[in-house]
Amino acid sequence: MLIKIGERMKRIREREQGFTLIELLVVIVILGVIAALVVPKVVGNVDDAKMKADELTAKQLTNAVNQYKAVNGNYPNSLSDLVPKYIDGVPKQQSNGKDFTYNKTDGVVTVTQ
Repeated sequence: MLIKIGERMKRIREREQGFTLIELLVVIVILGVIAALVVPKVVGNVDDAKMKADELTAKQLTNAVNQYKAVNGNYPNSLSDLVPKYIDGVPKQQSNGKDFTYNKTDGVVTVTQ
């Protein structure tokens, strides 16, 4: 009985062949096509998110400038005048690493392109 089971197991192992090279190549090509379609969309979403974050940061900085004016009666000479009372530090833009543009005549902070 044990000999018959051993022989059956031997035959089963002999029939197992695994994947062929063609099957593996087909799977790799399919994964490559999926990656080619998905990656650009994800990268584009990250860039859009950084731009929106920069726009919101500019609005927050403009609000801090307006608070400064309400307390001091005039706009600050630069964004660094807001530190540390109104903001923790002068941020850089996430999308390109540049400084925000500050117009001290009207107190508006904008995103630098």
